[in-house]
Amino acid sequence: MSSADEILDVVDENDRVVGRARRGDVYDRGLRHRCVFVWARDPEGRVFVHRRTASKLVFPALYDMFVGGVVGAGESYDDAALREAEVAWYGFLSEGELEQRVGEGVWEFVPDGAAAYARLRAWRGAR
Repeated sequence: MSSADEILDVVDENDRVVGRARRGDVYDRGLRHRCVFVWARDPEGRVFVHRRTASKLVFPALYDMFVGGVVGAGESYDDAALREAEVAWYGFLSEGELEQRVGEGVWEFVPDGAAAYARLRAWRGAR
């Protein structure tokens, strides 16, 4: 089975399951579905950054500052986070180094990870 054939829970704005569909259909139709984002740091406070595998259905071989991905139908968020921890490359960057890499455009980051990172930075600034 390809990842496009994986069955996902379709959810409403309150994370209640309202149906199920193939991942490919969920993406094509822009249906709301569950995903996980894990922000990981090492003991020195550096952020875990990785490059996605080339076999990913969307954004193959791009960089991300979150470990995460789509939650399968009936799968828990914790199980999905653990399953998604397989990557092609990783390293730990200080937040300054990460911000520089995101800003300079040399590394192409996944759009949803970059958007989540921007929201995290805005949320931190609002506190």
